[in-house]
Amino acid sequence: MLLLAACATGVAQRGNVARVHGHIEDGDWAGALVLAEHVIASGPIDPQAQLDAYFAKAVILEHYGRKREAAGLYEYLAHVAGDSPGGAQAKGRLAELGGPVCGPAKEVSR
Repeated sequence: MLLLAACATGVAQRGNVARVHGHIEDGDWAGALVLAEHVIASGPIDPQAQLDAYFAKAVILEHYGRKREAAGLYEYLAHVAGDSPGGAQAKGRLAELGGPVCGPAKEVSR
């Protein structure tokens, strides 16, 4: 029963990440930010969904001109996602922002 609940929660978390992207596509940046922060705050039930929510939050912060905060999230993602496609994407965004592409991980604000 507990496994079934965790699985359902993971599906909900992935669904929320998809909704974040929908908000972004619709130009509802504020709604996307609220939902991305909700997914992040709910914990790493689905680790990939969690990483996707962090990446989406970084994109949203960039949109709002909060590039330093976005760079911090990209650094975190580059560190935890490593050489995965998501890690490479975070490193690319970080390089575009002019930040370091390696180095110690920084604490991420939730």
